[in-house]
Parts: sequence; structure tokens; C-alpha cells
Amino acid sequence: MRCPALLHVASLGFIVLACAPRNSAGAPEGRRNFTLFHTADVHSYLFDTPLEIDDADAARGLGPAGLTARVGGAARLATVLDRERAHADRSLYLDAGDLLEGTAVFTLFHGTPEMETFDLLGLDAAAVGNHDLTAGDAAFANLRAQSARFPALAANLPAELANGVALPWVARSRDGVTVGVVGLGHLATSAPDIGAAAEAVQGAVGVLRAQADVIVVLSHLGSDLDTALVPRTTGIDVVLGGHTHDVLEPNLVDDCDDETASRFGCTPRRVPIVHPGAYGRYLGRVDLVVSDLPVDRAGADPRAPSVVTSTRVSLVPVNENVPPRADVQALLAPYQEALVEAGFESPFAFAPADLTRAPQGGDSALGNFVADSLLESAGADLAMVNTEGIRADVPAGTVTLDDVVRVVPFEDRVATLETSGAALSSAFTKIAESSCGRGRESQVQIAGATVVFDCAGSGTATVSVGARPLDRSATYRVVTTSFLTEAGGWLAISSAPASISREGLRDAVIARLRTQKPCAVAPTLPCWDEKSGAVVDGRVGFQ
Repeated sequence: MRCPALLHVASLGFIVLACAPRNSAGAPEGRRNFTLFHTADVHSYLFDTPLEIDDADAARGLGPAGLTARVGGAARLATVLDRERAHADRSLYLDAGDLLEGTAVFTLFHGTPEMETFDLLGLDAAAVGNHDLTAGDAAFANLRAQSARFPALAANLPAELANGVALPWVARSRDGVTVGVVGLGHLATSAPDIGAAAEAVQGAVGVLRAQADVIVVLSHLGSDLDTALVPRTTGIDVVLGGHTHDVLEPNLVDDCDDETASRFGCTPRRVPIVHPGAYGRYLGRVDLVVSDLPVDRAGADPRAPSVVTSTRVSLVPVNENVPPRADVQALLAPYQEALVEAGFESPFAFAPADLTRAPQGGDSALGNFVADSLLESAGADLAMVNTEGIRADVPAGTVTLDDVVRVVPFEDRVATLETSGAALSSAFTKIAESSCGRGRESQVQIAGATVVFDCAGSGTATVSVGARPLDRSATYRVVTTSFLTEAGGWLAISSAPASISREGLRDAVIARLRTQKPCAVAPTLPCWDEKSGAVVDGRVGFQ
């Protein structure tokens, strides 16, 4: 049989070793196939949702570009998993965290249907995401004890928090191949420590290396920190990541930097980092060939029972052509009925045109509406909300309460604080650094103020409050979300603690929507349009 020595997957930019002698069963002698399926950042999207398909999603098979299709949903994901598992010799299904919080499903049921559903899907392990811990580690542990059998993983969580919440790693064997899965979690209240994460991974590798044919890091650190992590480690075969909702297919990063080499005597290897996007719209698939043949093991870690000789990465779309699996539909049916009874599926407002959350450089239509809602909720000089706290667009047409929950899904409380102009200027400088570092896309949405970011160097900000330039010696009253006042937040800047309201950001948005006049085409519903304040007006800009 003639066969090329290498197969180049051009769309992924990754070389896959394709040929080897085969035994009578069709598998290479001493070489075994193993498939990793993965999702990330499902955020309680258990039901399919409408999505306007852009060019990137169209190229990945989610639907025709420019059309709105209903995609995702756990019942369809189950069908895709069944189909893909049928074409895999051995497999695991892993999730990179944030199964919870993002739709009315979580608002009403607090995580039970998510746990039950992914148990039914046969999830083998999940990393602990920051939104999984929104209600606190004790609530998460209790939820899992009642409704989940799959382990939660987070080797980098503090020991006192990990007890009852997560394991550092698990090893799973399938037909002669053992996979060690090391979890990296993300706390709800603080950013990950990349040094501590690397030490946790390396410690787990030290324990697992002698028994595991493959070592996987299941990470909720985000793509930037995953990229920073790999060079500080040795022995990882693949990183399956989440948190930043990216689609990476894959990013290839060398491990074993100079410091790591001096500690462990390693030689750099290229490690794929793979992210499958969010909301269950895609199932990630990583096909590995694992070998214990001496010819493949030359130069490998002598402790390792096998080495990974090839890797192939693909994305499987969960589009509207996929039929739902009946048992998952049956499990979710009572929850869907309860959502209807609670009013989440009832008409709540009307949007004559699509409203987008993504800033085209500066402010966005939804960002301005949300920030204005905050400002109206409190007597303050200015309002600030992080752009990433606004999580969904509003498609044109009838808007349900569930749609509103998807726009502002998190349980952030309204917070007010008094702060100096100097501290506020410092906060905007940090925001400028972040915004300039993300392709000149503003990471904040504001009301009662204007800001211009200058991306020369690390980035600076020129701010006006009302019609006046920011006065560093003045005191300002700021209304924001509790998230931004916590440790590490941009507004953790006041000597006096912020005043946290019982009302949430979503409450402020709903209250403002209810005051809007009806649309001509929907005379019984508040109109969510430019006249209501959902319009880009240049309050955030770049120079």
C-alpha cells in the first residue's frame, strides 16, 4: 500500500504523522488511537438559541453566512457525541469549565439541570470555572453531591477551597490506554496565578507520568494564560482550554523554556492548545495516536509508558440540521415547561433591529443601554460596566425575559462608591492597557462620561465626566457592578467599601426597559431601539 509519510492539515496548520505498519486489526502495531472530545463555557445554554451566522461560523459548518439559525442545545450535542464516539476507537469527553450561569435555566434552577444533563451525556470530567463558583464553593459542592457523578478538577485551587469541590487530577483508562487529566480552575473572586498553576501542573505530571500514556491539561485559565503556562512545564501532551470563548484549532506552543529545562533536563516539544468556543455550538475533537514502540520513544521521557506520535484537531458543529436525542429532550422537558410557567418565554419587549453588544472599537448599542440603566438606578456621576459582562446580542423581533437574561446573565449586584479623580484616572489607565492590548476594543461601557484611549505605548485615557475634564482632586460617585469592586477589579480603589445594593445589574436593565414607549409594530411591548438609548454615540473612542 502506498501512503504519504506526512499529512498536512492546512486549515489547522498542524502536521499529522499518517502512516505506519498495520496489524490485522487495522491499527498500527504498538500504536493505538485515542480521541478527546471537549466543550467549554456552556454557560447553561441547554436549549438551542438563535444565532446570526457570521463568515467564521459558516466556514466551520454552523450554517449559511448572514442567516439566523437555531444552533447548539444539549439534545443536539448528545446526538453529535453519539455519532462521533461511534467513529472513535477509545475516547473521553471533557469540559473546560463554566457549565453554569448564563441563561434563565441557571437563574431559576441554580445548576441542577446542567449537572443532570451532562451526566446523561457521559461527561468524564470538568474543570472548575469561575461562573461555576458564582454561588460559592459550598453551594457548588452541594450541587455536585446531589446532581453530578463526573469529577470536577482544579489542581491550582487553594487546598481549603478544593476540599469538597474538586480533585486535582484523574486518570482514566480505555482499552489499554490511560489518560491523565489535570484540571486548572478559576476562582470567581480573583485572577489565576500562572506560576502556581504551572507548579500544580508539574506536580501532577510528576505523579501521573509513570502511569499515563497521555497527559491532558483541562484548563479554565483562558487562551492567553494557557499560552503562558505551557513553556513553564514539561510532559503535557495537549491543553484543552476555555474561559475566553475562543476557537483555537490549535495554537502550537513550545514547552520547556530555559528555566524549566534547567530544572527538569527536558527538551522542548510542541504542545497544541485547543479551545472549542462557547455555548455548546461546537464539539471539539482531538484524535491522538499513542505509541509504545521503541522507534517512536527515542528521546522520550523514560518514565512514560507511551508517547503521542500524532495529533489531529477538528471542530464538529452542532447546527440546526442535527436531530435532538430523545432522552435528553425528555430530561429537559419539565425544566422548559417551568421556564414557560415562570414567564421567561413570554414576550417582554420588541427590538425592531438587531442590537449588538460587541463594540466596534469603542461603545456598543447594548453597552450604552446597560450603562445608562446603571446610571438611572443610582444617583451617581458616572456608571461603568465591563464589556464582557454583556454576553449576548438581541436579535430583531420579540424579546423574551430569557433573552434579557442572556444579555446580562450574571448575578452582579449594583455597587456605588465614592472615589477620587486620581484613583478613577488610574482605573481608566488600566482599562486603556487592557483595551489597547485587545486590538483597540473597549473593555468598558460607560454612562455620564466620555473617554478616549490613546494606544501609544501601553495606553492612556483622557476622561471627561459630564462636560468637564476629569479633576484628579475631586471626588466622584460611581455606580458599577459588585464584580468590578472586588479584589483585582478596576474599581477596587476606594478607601471606604462600596455600597452593595440588593438589586442586580439585570434588575436595572429590566426596570429601564419597562419604562420605554411601545414600538409602532408591537404596540403592547416596550421598544428596545435607538430611541430607548440602545445606540452607539461615541462616548468611548480611540485615537
